[in-house]
Amino acid sequence: MKVISSIGPLRVHAGAPRAGGAWTALSILVAIASPLQAAPRYTLGEPAAPVPTPSGQSVLYLTREQFVRALSLPAEQVFLDDAPLGYLPQRSYLASDVTPGRHRLWGVIGCPDLTLDVQPGRGYLLRLREVIDSNDLVSARWLSDDPGSIDDLVRSIGIARASPTPRGLQALAKKIRRKGGKHGSPATAARPGATGGTAKPGVTGGTAITGIPPLPLVFDATWHLESLDQVQSESDFSGNVGKLGFDGAALRYSSPRETIEIPCDSVTQVRYGGTISSDLNPWIEVGHRTPSGPRTDCFADSRSSLALETYNRLFAALYERCLGRHGQGALPESPAPGPDSTAAANPPH
Repeated sequence: MKVISSIGPLRVHAGAPRAGGAWTALSILVAIASPLQAAPRYTLGEPAAPVPTPSGQSVLYLTREQFVRALSLPAEQVFLDDAPLGYLPQRSYLASDVTPGRHRLWGVIGCPDLTLDVQPGRGYLLRLREVIDSNDLVSARWLSDDPGSIDDLVRSIGIARASPTPRGLQALAKKIRRKGGKHGSPATAARPGATGGTAKPGVTGGTAITGIPPLPLVFDATWHLESLDQVQSESDFSGNVGKLGFDGAALRYSSPRETIEIPCDSVTQVRYGGTISSDLNPWIEVGHRTPSGPRTDCFADSRSSLALETYNRLFAALYERCLGRHGQGALPESPAPGPDSTAAANPPH
């Protein structure tokens, strides 16, 4: 198990004068403080991540897969309502039991708060998407993905589970108290892996990212591809802009080139497909059955300023309406393992 320490031991200058009893007292304080200062705030490795249970408990997975700079960025501090979830360093993931109900996820610097509507016995996967602009500023946003893919994601990318230590949880709880209950009542430190914050019926605000958004959804400037695998550049699809809509019964796309209709009851998979070339617009991949066999269609909003919002709204609507009601949100069926590979696989660029 790899241990990360966020702060070194307290040190005293070698040339400091020794003043009898005062020096002895200071030495005792240093001896006491040093182990506390050196204690890590989180560890990387075991235990395996929890999975949803039929009894109604849900699980939230948070991943941070990228190195967007040559030098490492600090670990992010993550909270759910009035409870600390833990620390999220680069190339790691967090996992926590969560009670059903409405919650607020917050804490990542520069990232809007999220409102999560959690259903009983379900899994939820949020991937932190970090982008550096021309001024070298990092912009962070959450991107939804299929919780059933967490096992493959952990293995293929090679990320480790980050677990907060008691000292780390104490530091996070102190931050909540300093906030003065802005996100809920003051929290007390909890054991690593404990249930995330208690659902607050009155929690509002933030960006809604789970739960079914109001229908119908209509997106007027959307790209379509049958597969992302064969695409080399934006010129391969940029001319095919059409209208995409979802009314709860079917996903429909129409452009000057084509018309597509995907009935909701034919959908077998909804997941993050990736990005193409230097374009940062996220693509959603929809697997579905057709009379001629399985097929995949991919969609992305052509407007860069709206692309991530469109992705998350469409993902929530399709996943909840077409898959979640059939229990697919309860996957995976086994604990998410530690990494056994460092091969890259669709990090959320």
